[in-house]
Amino acid sequence: MANLIILARLFSSDDQALQRHPVHIEAFDLTSRQWRPLTKAQSDAEGFIKATTDLRQLSLENLGPALRLVEDGQPVRVLSSGPMLSIQGRSLDILADFGEIECLGEVGFPRIDSMGEKRDTLAGLARKKGLHLASILRHMTTNPDPGSFVGRNTVQPDTTVRSDTTTRLNLDPKIAAELESMHTINLHNIAKLSEKDRIIATKEHELGLTTGELQGALARASEAESKLAEANKLARGQEADIEDVFTNIGIKLNEANTSLKTSSNPFRIGVVKVDLKGALSEDGSIRLGSDLADGSGVSVEMTPGSTTPEGSNVIVPDVTGLTQSAVHRVLRSVGLRLKTASQSARQGKAVHGQSLLQTPSAGQSTPHGSEILVVFANVSNT
Repeated sequence: MANLIILARLFSSDDQALQRHPVHIEAFDLTSRQWRPLTKAQSDAEGFIKATTDLRQLSLENLGPALRLVEDGQPVRVLSSGPMLSIQGRSLDILADFGEIECLGEVGFPRIDSMGEKRDTLAGLARKKGLHLASILRHMTTNPDPGSFVGRNTVQPDTTVRSDTTTRLNLDPKIAAELESMHTINLHNIAKLSEKDRIIATKEHELGLTTGELQGALARASEAESKLAEANKLARGQEADIEDVFTNIGIKLNEANTSLKTSSNPFRIGVVKVDLKGALSEDGSIRLGSDLADGSGVSVEMTPGSTTPEGSNVIVPDVTGLTQSAVHRVLRSVGLRLKTASQSARQGKAVHGQSLLQTPSAGQSTPHGSEILVVFANVSNT
């Protein structure tokens, strides 16, 4: 730390930059218990003050952590105390910035300590742009009665009703105008806050309605899911035609979709994949149940409420492991045609009449009405 840099800017009571005004910077000496002058400075044409002191020439061990900016006069006239301190750059200079100060001039008034004794004179205040504090203090000094206030809807001596106005008596015109401006701003802010409160209350109400609708939609979706699960629970060991099974599931899916669409925030069931495992017979019927499964089954993707027009594409279902009759029914249910081929297989390696391969493979997209080549096992008893 090499230097102590003092910064400030002075303004007059009419809010103009105070030019060529001399000041002193003082620090508190702990040994003598007195304020000790550090350096002098003078404001420039724009009211700025900048003073630099070499800290190495000071006895820092005797100085307390207190600085103040004073001007000439008796008793001491204090413009500001307690600057904003910071360390600047690699040089580690101490920057003490007193900020913008409005000098009160002859309006300065004595400061009294807690014991009732006069210590010094307060000759400056932090500047508030557009509000001349010196003018207010001067008026308060010359006119101790700050005026009386008459609220809204008050009947005056001439019986005239004054609404939403405030009459201020015995005030300097400039001060009255300033107070009236502050009163107008306050009323405007109150109106804005009331409008914000109304908007927040409206949004909270709308959010509550939306939350209720969403909860209702979720409840209906849960009910539809239960119905779909119930539709898939066929009696264990009961035979059912594959087309009937898919038709029943499709009806339930469409009912669930219709129920979901009635919500003001509608939902929709998309593609549903149905996997059926059990024992298939050659006539295309299926007996469901894990204890009856022989490795046969079918997997089909279904879209509720959708139709497949000519020229559009469909997803090829997985028909491997099914008999020819079952494969034919499954492909026909999704709008595809069967083309067969056979392949010799040894006994024990495959079941006679069971599909081994298919092309296109399951999951691919193919035009509606296309042929699907399925290879069936031809098992010889010899």
